[in-house]
Amino acid sequence: VVGNNVPLDSELGTLNYADDDAARLTELLSANGVEVRLLSVFDADTQRLYPELLEQTRAPTKRELTRTLSEVFGRMDSDSEFYFVFAGHGQVRDTGQGEIQFLDGALTRAELYRDVIEPSPAAFNHLIIDACNAYFMVAARGAAAAGDYRSLVRSFVAQESLDRFPNTGGLGATVGDAEVHEWSKILSGVFSHQLRSALSGAADADRDGRVDYNEVE
Repeated sequence: VVGNNVPLDSELGTLNYADDDAARLTELLSANGVEVRLLSVFDADTQRLYPELLEQTRAPTKRELTRTLSEVFGRMDSDSEFYFVFAGHGQVRDTGQGEIQFLDGALTRAELYRDVIEPSPAAFNHLIIDACNAYFMVAARGAAAAGDYRSLVRSFVAQESLDRFPNTGGLGATVGDAEVHEWSKILSGVFSHQLRSALSGAADADRDGRVDYNEVE
């Protein structure tokens, strides 16, 4: 779980709640038996709200991500499920390739597939991205019309050889070139708040005790 408030481009401005969203999702996943690694730098307010998580945080850098993935993948077996969660800044390049921002650089869509998904030994991978232009971490510019969910899924499978990873699903904060928003009343990003609500049971429409992708959508 990665939460990074700090942009690489000073024009973007510092976020307020990416660290809070990472902390809250860490608590939710941990409460459901998931072994979590947390990459974030807590601001003063978040330190006060989540003191129990301070000792387990690691820097939200690409270098630390590489080290953490190596450690996590080495502990997993083929029956495991793997979650990659990011809250922070995202951009799309002129080439149409998306990127999400760490303290020491941007992780591109190609790097996400090559360095995160491909080496995962898990039976299933879940990608959750709360960032502006999150759509472009799973598809190229112009690959699907906004709101065309079937085209989005086809693009997600086709781009960057994702047809090689039928065991990977994704949830993103945007469809197309769009911004995402934080809200001080909930101390959270709006997408992350909705996602946590869904995973906590609000999306369990058939009340079978499980939340699938269709229910979350």
